[in-house]
Amino acid sequence: MSRLARTGAGAAIALAVVGCLFPEYTFDETSSGGGGATTTSSSSTTSSGSQTTTTGVASGGGGAGGMSPEEDCFTAGDEDGDQLADCADPDCEPDVECVDSIPVGWGGIGYVALFRGTAGADPACPPGTETVVYTGNATLQNTSASCTSCGCAAPAWSSCELYEDFDTNAAGLQALYPGNQTCGSFTGTNGTLTVPSPWAPNVCTALGPYPGGNTCGSPGPAVPCNAYVDIGLARPFNGSCASTGGAPANASPTWQDEVKACRVVEGLGGCTAPQACVPKPQGVYEPRICIGRAGDQTCPGAFTQLTTAHGDFDDTRDCTGCSCGAATGGSCTLNVTLYSDAGCNTPVGSGSSNTCAMLNGNPAVQRGRTTVVTPPSGGSCPVVPGGGQPTGGVTETDPTTFCCLP
Repeated sequence: MSRLARTGAGAAIALAVVGCLFPEYTFDETSSGGGGATTTSSSSTTSSGSQTTTTGVASGGGGAGGMSPEEDCFTAGDEDGDQLADCADPDCEPDVECVDSIPVGWGGIGYVALFRGTAGADPACPPGTETVVYTGNATLQNTSASCTSCGCAAPAWSSCELYEDFDTNAAGLQALYPGNQTCGSFTGTNGTLTVPSPWAPNVCTALGPYPGGNTCGSPGPAVPCNAYVDIGLARPFNGSCASTGGAPANASPTWQDEVKACRVVEGLGGCTAPQACVPKPQGVYEPRICIGRAGDQTCPGAFTQLTTAHGDFDDTRDCTGCSCGAATGGSCTLNVTLYSDAGCNTPVGSGSSNTCAMLNGNPAVQRGRTTVVTPPSGGSCPVVPGGGQPTGGVTETDPTTFCCLP
């Protein structure tokens, strides 16, 4: 009985001691959330019973799916927060560069990306540019000058005239020759008749007077002196000659190349003054930064690569005039009627030019009249050498000079 009591009491003491040595236990557990965040849980157990309390504490990364910002190389600033802006940021090395400052007098359009290529291409401005600041042209084609050959049209004649002179020793034109035999066999004559030169058609014209009623023929039988009249040759006169040709035969000038400039964005950082940070031209644009200035200029400083563009051209190509000499040749026929009275009322004979006409009754001759039988035609006008030569040329105007870094 006493042994059992002592044993029970000892066991009770032992249990009491154990309960006092371990009053509570604590366990910490850590779990990971998305994006590198962590959560800490705490659990407590007391001697009075089993009770657990969990407390979540978030810490660590930027949340689920977080990404670092990127540098915008064509916008001023340090967008990715690495303390390196634009030209100083290795991320931008393919796209931007530090270049010399624009020389004095060349800042009108700023730094530009320059295109020179096939006319009409009109490429879009490349990345890193703001706006088109120039469009023009380069290299004119079809600028040679030529002219059509000079020539002369057929003469335009005023009228027809007698021109054969039967007596070159007498003053004036002796184109009528009365005689006593068939023309070409005259044995005696009172002389020739002087006619006007030119003799206007259809005008009753004084020719003498030339006496009538005489006989001629010594030696030999006497015959009327005025039996026939030899009428001289006729020809066109006072011809005008119109020149032909001598006109420009030029192709219209055209431009081989188009020139276009786009201003690059400004204000980028990352370069040591006085240099500036600018975008590198891309695509079909020149692979170097350029500057520009109106007029025909010499490139300044380090900007040594020259391109001259033009806005227009002046075409002054022409030809020297063509001219023609005096008209020659041609043919015509006149009819000549002779009259014995002063009013051209009593005709005594008539005939065509270059014929032998009969006269009636060995008459006196006072007047004459001509009419045109065959109008003048034909003939030619000689070309005067030296005409139809090219003059002038094609000149590019309105220049603008672009200078690029090598």
